[in-house]
Amino acid sequence: MEYPKIRYLESFPVEEDGQQYIGLRDPKNYSDKIVFVSPPTLFIISLFDGKNSHVDIQAKFMGRYGEMLLSEQISEITSKMDENLFLDNQRFQKHKETFEKEFLDSPVRKSISELRGVKADPEATKKEVESYFLAEDGPGLPDESQKSNSLRGAVLPHIDYKRGGICYAWGYKEIVEKSDADTFVILGTNHTGMDGLYTLTDKDFQTPFGTAPANRDFIEELENRISWNLRAWEFDHQSEHSIELQATFLHSLFHDKRPFSIVPILCGAFPPPTNGNESPWDFPTVREFAETLKDMVNQSKGKVFVIASADLAHMGPQFGDPNPMKDDDLKNLKEKDLETLRLVEQGDGEGFYKDVMRDENRRKICGLSNIYTLLKTTDSKQGKLLRYDQWPDEQGTVSFTSMVFS
Repeated sequence: MEYPKIRYLESFPVEEDGQQYIGLRDPKNYSDKIVFVSPPTLFIISLFDGKNSHVDIQAKFMGRYGEMLLSEQISEITSKMDENLFLDNQRFQKHKETFEKEFLDSPVRKSISELRGVKADPEATKKEVESYFLAEDGPGLPDESQKSNSLRGAVLPHIDYKRGGICYAWGYKEIVEKSDADTFVILGTNHTGMDGLYTLTDKDFQTPFGTAPANRDFIEELENRISWNLRAWEFDHQSEHSIELQATFLHSLFHDKRPFSIVPILCGAFPPPTNGNESPWDFPTVREFAETLKDMVNQSKGKVFVIASADLAHMGPQFGDPNPMKDDDLKNLKEKDLETLRLVEQGDGEGFYKDVMRDENRRKICGLSNIYTLLKTTDSKQGKLLRYDQWPDEQGTVSFTSMVFS
């Protein structure tokens, strides 16, 4: 292949035996493989843009490293990338077409762990979820004897359970005790979608406890009331974890206690402001969707609860910042995050958006669109911050929260 072209891939640093490597994986999950390469090999792969020939790549490698790169070495790397479906070529396009059709034709959205060969273990998952409630700084197990129905929505993390499970538990304790909702609208963060602002699916979600059923009546009505195609980017649900994490937690708590259904909606990035003063509410797509969803939540015959599955800041070199996060940086981040969350508590969607964007979202808050949509949908002025956490790492710190709204 004289002009190899690499697809969009995620990269992450790895150290083994004192050696630095970079892991490459497909965020869209067309391929479930992870390939580890050295920095020089990553440089070579970065030149796979469909325009550089082997001769071009050799010249640029010589300019960077001062060493001769053989054409056979380039071919070997190309073959490895092709073998793992990492190249944008006819072989991949054929696989992509088949893969997407299988997903779209299926009534079930399979779990990401199952797709990667990890078998579901309901008993182990149940114990894991319970452990977050019972941890030293956990909230304790939910007490359903004091049942009420005062809550309308929540912001919950979508970081993995190992790092954020206790924070999840604080929110879900309140949901179990203070909501008798039977439908949960889950506004997930679309991390990899480049287009659709709101993306819907009517698939049931596979969890270790079976399938969390989609509320197809609610979904069909929402589709009928929106003026554009909410399914145009439905395949984005295949690889996105932010809804699966909530569906699994809900299923763990409710599968043997009460029936429930979900409405899975992915929220993409808002269009960037052009004059510095624009609000997402100025965009007809945002306004129409939030107002329609709000009407449906308020008019529903059942009891509907809205969840924004959202993390907050992403800081450090792993997320494109120049310097590692130190103790003072973490302290400053917490102060800024809590300032922002006070606006969320007040239900101030416009204030929240402006606060995040005043420095062009330097914190890289990935829950911007779904938290904003939640605030516009529930129209609540009574938020309650239950817990704020950081997963501190010099290379990549993530912050997250649990908050409920009445």
